[in-house]
Amino acid sequence: MEEHRRVEEARLAEEAALAVAEKEKARSKAALEHAEAAQRIGELEAQKRRSAKIKVFKEVEVLSCIRHPNMVLLLGAYLAYGCLVYDKISDVGLARLVPPSVADNVTQYRMTSTARTFCYIDPEYQQTGMLGIKSDIYSLGIMFLQLITAKPPMGLTHQVEKAIERGSFAEMLDQTVPDWLVEEALSFAKMALKCAELRRKDWQGCHART
Repeated sequence: MEEHRRVEEARLAEEAALAVAEKEKARSKAALEHAEAAQRIGELEAQKRRSAKIKVFKEVEVLSCIRHPNMVLLLGAYLAYGCLVYDKISDVGLARLVPPSVADNVTQYRMTSTARTFCYIDPEYQQTGMLGIKSDIYSLGIMFLQLITAKPPMGLTHQVEKAIERGSFAEMLDQTVPDWLVEEALSFAKMALKCAELRRKDWQGCHART
C-alpha cells in the first residue's frame, strides 16, 4: 500500500509538471506570435512611412516646378510633420500634379479629376476640367468669408447671402471678435460673394493672388 501511494504521488506530480510545462509552452508560443505580429505591423508601418515620404518628395518636386502668377510659390517641405511650406496661403482646391514639361509654358491645364478640398474649387472648373488664371478667385472669395465668419466652407456663400437679405449679417460674424465694424465687414463680405459667384464672367472687381 505504501509503495502504491508513492507511485500514485509520483504520477500526480509528473502530470502536474507536464501541465505546467504545457502552460509555459502555450504562453511562450503566444508571446512569440505576438512579437511576430508586432514585427509585421512595424514593417508595414515603416513601409507606409517610406511610401509617404516618396510621395511627398515627388509632390515637392512637381510643385517646385510650377510658376504661375496666381499660385503661391512652394518654398520647401518639413517631412518630420508631413508639411509643405508655401509663400502667403495654400491648399484651396487647385493643387495638383502637373507634369514638369507643361508647368512653365501654359496657364491652363485640363485634368479629368478634381483634387484637394472640394468646397474651394471653382464650380466651372468642376464642370469643364479647365483650370484658368482666374480659377483661384472663387477660392479666395470662400476664404474671405471664412475669415470674417470662422465657419466651415460648405454652403457658406448661401448662409451669408441669406443673412444679408434678412438683415442679420452681424450674427454671421465671428463671435470671438468683440468689436466688429459691421458696415466694413458687410462691404468685405459683399466683395467676397462677388468672388465666389458660380460663373467666372460674374467675377467683377475681384483680383486675386493666392
